[in-house]
Amino acid sequence: MSTAGEPTRASPTSADGAGRHCVTCSDEAVRTRVVTVDRELGLATCVTLEEPSSAEEVAIDLVEPVRTGDTLLVHARVALANLGAEAPASSSGGAA
Repeated sequence: MSTAGEPTRASPTSADGAGRHCVTCSDEAVRTRVVTVDRELGLATCVTLEEPSSAEEVAIDLVEPVRTGDTLLVHARVALANLGAEAPASSSGGAA
């Protein structure tokens, strides 16, 4: 709930997709998978889930700790959220 005069803000991982757009440029965060991590430089090499043949370096200092296989929401080559190691979409994900 927001206080008077302040907008309500959704988290970058809200289920309805709200809050996934940059408030400055309206770009959307891109879901990527971590391939390698360089802790010394604070960078990870990531591939987008929609185009796995395209890799880019992403700043990860805002979302540490990051591991190979983690899913990151990235905007302008900066990771804004770490969703962790997500199960593939085709998995049934039964509860234990």
